[in-house]
Amino acid sequence: MALGLRLASHLGDLQQAPAATTTHMAARAASDRTAPMRQITLPGTDLRLSRLVFGTASLHHRAREADRQALLRAAIEAGFSHFDTSPMYGNGVAEASLGALPRELAQRITLSTKVGLYAPAGARASVPDLYARKLLGKVLPVLNRAVVDGSVQRARLSFEASLRRLRRERVELL
Repeated sequence: MALGLRLASHLGDLQQAPAATTTHMAARAASDRTAPMRQITLPGTDLRLSRLVFGTASLHHRAREADRQALLRAAIEAGFSHFDTSPMYGNGVAEASLGALPRELAQRITLSTKVGLYAPAGARASVPDLYARKLLGKVLPVLNRAVVDGSVQRARLSFEASLRRLRRERVELL
């Protein structure tokens, strides 16, 4: 939605000044790329985060850790400061990749993770295991069916495991 609004604004500017030169348009595009992403304060809190949140549900589609790290670094450099993850995302691969960020980058971001919905074999943070389950799950769908468990004990264990994968003592949102 934010990108749609930005495009509409840009098109409106072009409509008001149809004789805009290519140089002007190039200068505007360059300034847009260097402008920091807008930050918001989460209502009812003092938590500041990027207006857009980087979701990590598909991060495991990058099979190599180096590629996942490059994507996360690019997102941080583009201005994303809040990342949403879950032990369910890639059976823990997303959380482990966020946990592998260098300290100086990890300190620049805020995180949210979840409890209550779990990978069938648990969060193992192993790409080969994940791909094997996905492949075998085509034949036996039960291998990929999420486990729903709202118990406090399971949530506590899951959250503690998430913190270990994320290499953090806390997350900003659960």
